[in-house]
Amino acid sequence: MNYLTCNHCQHQNSVLTTRVVFCEHCGKKLNNNFIDWKITNSEQSFSLYVDKELAQEKIEVQSEQIKSAHKTTILQRVKHKEFTQSQRAVISFSVILLTFVLVYDFTSPEYIGAARKNYSEVLTKSITWNEVEISNDLKIMLPFETKYCETNIPGYLQAYVNNIKSRQSQSQPSFSVTIEEMSVMDNYSISTQEFLSIKDNYMNEDLTSYNYKNPLIHTTINSYKTTIESGSYNIEEDQYIYENYTLQKDSKIIKIIISYLSNNNLLEKYTTVVTASLYQNI
Repeated sequence: MNYLTCNHCQHQNSVLTTRVVFCEHCGKKLNNNFIDWKITNSEQSFSLYVDKELAQEKIEVQSEQIKSAHKTTILQRVKHKEFTQSQRAVISFSVILLTFVLVYDFTSPEYIGAARKNYSEVLTKSITWNEVEISNDLKIMLPFETKYCETNIPGYLQAYVNNIKSRQSQSQPSFSVTIEEMSVMDNYSISTQEFLSIKDNYMNEDLTSYNYKNPLIHTTINSYKTTIESGSYNIEEDQYIYENYTLQKDSKIIKIIISYLSNNNLLEKYTTVVTASLYQNI
């Protein structure tokens, strides 16, 4: 079993798929997740990521365990004043430097800028990537023209929401990103589960059958409480992978639903860029 250690709570997350981005324990974004790694390693495979990066993490975890034992010894020596004044000054400076390194994480403007720059190195030969604004406070990169479309919000829910705005970026029938925006009317309360049930037109096909669903992930994206559902489904002989994002802030609800044919390296790369751009709003 391969694990990715959360840099926030130290929980070890099992890595079974490419979409392990948030900690299953605390919901915060994981450093060195495959999605971010893929931005600067666009031609590399998931298996190489597992063999190279996660194997290195195992070595680092073992090294940290050794350092932890050594650190305990050092702290005991500091407590008992076994260091000179100059040695204590060096230790204090090292702690300050380490704190700076720890807070300079993948949400820094420098990292986000580098990631955006690297979009030009990923899949620009045949398509033009477009940065699309969602509700004035979120942005997402999409590979195809975004068009207004018929909403997928069920009729019974439409009676309790307004300001509906539905858009879609797709290459039918292999890849689709659907964006649904809405506001819950005053004096009404709708559960997250109801919003999770909103699907795209691919998932609503009469012949759709679901293969599996991963455990829900709960996190925050730009102050929106976010629930992420993912899994796979079949439409006749074709298998699709989906990622279903539900973002909530006050009465504002945003749905972002990605569907694409599985076992297609190009479409997986498209999805990697789309999800990476969404996560950069964190």
